[in-house]
Amino acid sequence: MKVRSILSALTLGALAVGAQAGDVKNYLASGCEVATGSSYSTSFSVSPFFGYIQNTSTTLPLYVTCPIVRDDTQANNTVANGWIRVRDRSTTEDVRCAFYRVYASGTTASGQVKYSAGSSFTTQKLSYSNKNAGDSEDTLQFYCVIPPNTGGGNSGVYSYSVDEL
Repeated sequence: MKVRSILSALTLGALAVGAQAGDVKNYLASGCEVATGSSYSTSFSVSPFFGYIQNTSTTLPLYVTCPIVRDDTQANNTVANGWIRVRDRSTTEDVRCAFYRVYASGTTASGQVKYSAGSSFTTQKLSYSNKNAGDSEDTLQFYCVIPPNTGGGNSGVYSYSVDEL
């Protein structure tokens, strides 16, 4: 009987620890919304890439906002980390993305801005850490500026993720 009680206690303890683990959400960038720009493409097929949004303009940047479902509003109000995967094909500008909080009133709070590391065919992962999610009614999002195609190909956003704690 004591062994069963001890095992039950250990199981419940393990479940409690697991309940405090992160809440990871991964998103396709085709769900991002265009804030400014009219020349872009998205992919919902499997060839050659799936789920991206790219800037197809040769002159103007594309501004996109990528929403995040924030469902852990009772915990410690901290996002452990986030990342966004971009492809920078521009020969003159980097893709830049901000990960930030928006107050319930609509004004923005602090955020982190990251830049791609130059032109490359492969995707680059921009990582963010320890963003304070704020009050239970505040929201989080990524906001990216995707440079125009300057001859190297279309730049874009491919996926993003947030891990709530």
